[in-house]
Amino acid sequence: DALRSAPVLTKDSRLNLELDTRSTDSGTKGQLLINGKVGGTSINTRLAFEGDLTEFEKTRIDLNSTLSNASASLLARQFAIDTVPEELSGNVPGPVKLTTAFKGLIADELAGTVAFSSPSTNLSGKGIIRAIDSQQLDYKLHVTLGSENFAL
Repeated sequence: DALRSAPVLTKDSRLNLELDTRSTDSGTKGQLLINGKVGGTSINTRLAFEGDLTEFEKTRIDLNSTLSNASASLLARQFAIDTVPEELSGNVPGPVKLTTAFKGLIADELAGTVAFSSPSTNLSGKGIIRAIDSQQLDYKLHVTLGSENFAL
């Protein structure tokens, strides 16, 4: 809904998708590459996978993604995060970057990192994500925050 209700979030979009796959004894091995821009956000994503794609939860994945934008508030709005306090969204100078890297078996757990960075703030988390069921995730992250201009 957020993307449909605000055309600025998707204007001037150009995405390249490349899918490479091959058969293996355990099913399918391949990767999906997504590169380009959506509404000013640069996207660079690689999702490698191996396993029986008919039972996706048993598929091993390796995900690396970087999203960056000159505007922190625009990037947040693209993820339907419109509850960022105005004081924060106006005070986070760009450019901003969001990176993720997770690897593992979907049915078991994915280990990896999530990081947000701007010229004055860095926030990162390292840990695991587990699927409880098709609707819920359980996650444990060790979080680190560093900021030049952070006051409570």
